[in-house]
Amino acid sequence: MMLGGRIPAYHKPGQWVQCGITGMGFPKEPTAIVFRGRTLYLLPGTPKGENNIFGDLYPVIAFEHSGMSFEDGQRLISAFVNSIAWVRKAGIRTAQFGGGSRVHGLGGPDAKAVVDDHFELNYVPEPADDRARLALAFYREGLTLNSVAYQCLSFFKILNITIDNWKAQRDWIDANIGEARKVDPLGTKDWENNAGFDPTKETAGHYLYVSNRCAIAHAASDPLIDPDDPDDRRRLENDVRMVKALAEYFIEQEFGIKSALTVWREHLYELAGFADLFGPPLVARIKACEEVPLEEFPELPALSVRLALHEFFPSFEDMGAEVVDCANGRVNLALNSPHSLASVLVVLDFGAERFDFEIFQQMATEDDGSFAGGQAKLDKLRFTDLYLLNGKLEIWAGAQRLSRRDAFIPENIDLGRTHESYQQMIAEAEAELKQRGG
Repeated sequence: MMLGGRIPAYHKPGQWVQCGITGMGFPKEPTAIVFRGRTLYLLPGTPKGENNIFGDLYPVIAFEHSGMSFEDGQRLISAFVNSIAWVRKAGIRTAQFGGGSRVHGLGGPDAKAVVDDHFELNYVPEPADDRARLALAFYREGLTLNSVAYQCLSFFKILNITIDNWKAQRDWIDANIGEARKVDPLGTKDWENNAGFDPTKETAGHYLYVSNRCAIAHAASDPLIDPDDPDDRRRLENDVRMVKALAEYFIEQEFGIKSALTVWREHLYELAGFADLFGPPLVARIKACEEVPLEEFPELPALSVRLALHEFFPSFEDMGAEVVDCANGRVNLALNSPHSLASVLVVLDFGAERFDFEIFQQMATEDDGSFAGGQAKLDKLRFTDLYLLNGKLEIWAGAQRLSRRDAFIPENIDLGRTHESYQQMIAEAEAELKQRGG
C-alpha cells in the first residue's frame, strides 16, 4: 500500500522503533504494510551524496510502538523480517535498531540504499504460535550466517523445537527425507553421492544427526567438524542443502506455515477476497455447483481493475459490479464504469479456485466521441499493452485487494511487433484525446 496525504504518518512525532535492513531491496517509495495489526513503514535508504556526506543510510522498517515496550517493538520488526526471509528464502539481516520520538536515518559499515524497482510483498505469514515464530527466527538465522557449519546447526534447531529426543529426530528425518527433497530437488539431487556415509550401514537420519549436527555442536567427540579441514567444509556444503530442505519441510508440516511455492500452487489468492465478500456458506454452495439465485448474493462494492506496479487506469476505477450468473461452480461478475463506456467481465471459478480472464474477450470500451470515450479507448490500449508484457492483474475494492493473478505469459505472439503496434495506437489515441480537450 503506497502512502499519500499531506503529512505521512512516519513524519509525525511519536514513540518510534526502527531497524536498518540489509539483504533486501526496498520499494522506491515509502510503503505501508499491516503486520499483526500494526502498520509498518518500509522506507528506502539514502545514498551517499543525497543530503548525506558520510555514507549510505540503511533502508529501514519503522512503526509507532505506543502500547508496547521498545523491546517488544524490536521483536515485532524481527518477526516481520523472519516472515519475509521465509517467503523469499533470503538472508535478510536486522543490522541496527534505533528509536526515538521521530524516524531518523540509520547508518553503519554495511549500509546500502538498495532499491527494488519491482518490489512486491504479496504473502507475509503471521504465525500466532510462539514456537512457529521461533522456527522462522532460526530459519532466518541460518540464512544469514557466513559459517556453513552453524547454518546447519540453526536449521537443525528447528527440528529440536518440538522433537527433543535425538532418536525421534533421526526417525523423523528417515521418514520424511523423501518428501523434503521435493522442496529442493536440484540442490539435493546428488546428496548421497557426496555425503560420505554408507547407506547400507547407517540411515540418512543417523548420519545427519551424528556426523553433522553433533559433530558441529561438540568438540570432544568423534566425529567432529574441523573448521580448517577442507574435506569437512566440502561435506558440510553438500549437507546444508539437505538440512535446509528438511527444516523447510518441517516448518510447513509441523507449524502449518505455507511456503511461497505452496501458496503459488494453491492459487487461493486469486479468489480469497471474493470468498470473504461472499462468506463461507455461500461459497460452499457455489463449489457444490448449486445455481444460487442472484438475489442471494450480497451487494458488491465498487471494484477497480488494475495491473500491479503500474499507475491506475481511470476508466477501470470504481466500477459498478453485479453478479450476472452462477452455475457449475462459476460466478460471473459484470463490471461497468460510471459513464458506461468501459466494461469488464470477471469470471470466478470457485471449483478450480481460479480467476479466469481473457483480455480480448472480457474487457471492452466504447468511444462515443466524448472525452470520456477517448479516455476509455486510451486506457484499454495501455492496459492491453502492459498486460501482454507479463502484466499482473489485480481487483481492488477501495484500499483492499480482493484478487490477483500471476504474470500473464503470452503464447504464439510476436511480442516485439505487438508492443510496437500498441505503442503507435497509444500515441494516436493520446493525440486524439488532446484534441478533445485533455
